[in-house]
Amino acid sequence: MACRLTSLPLLFRADSGLCSLKIEQEMTAQATALNREIAFIIKWNPRSAPIESMAARRVADAGTVWTQLREGKRECIWSEMLDLQGVGSAANPARRIYRLTERTLDKEGQVMLMAHYTLDG
Repeated sequence: MACRLTSLPLLFRADSGLCSLKIEQEMTAQATALNREIAFIIKWNPRSAPIESMAARRVADAGTVWTQLREGKRECIWSEMLDLQGVGSAANPARRIYRLTERTLDKEGQVMLMAHYTLDG
């Protein structure tokens, strides 16, 4: 229906509820059938992601750039290319942008025994 409104390229934005390869493939197929260009920004759902091992790799990597948000809280951002069957193109490849947040103090200033990590994508 959006293709009827404009001939410009379309941008599809969604929350993590639509983070599904099957949905992305179907929308790409429909855009291709209509000879339209479409891009996606979809919040990633890290339900089965190994957060602790990803965090350990980032902490161990000397090339990781950390931003200190406040005392006891820092974050790093990086991206990686994805190979999603039928999604993306050479001009518009599929990639995921990650944000890892490390907390060593809670909101009251109490020092945590172990760092707590949150991963967004």
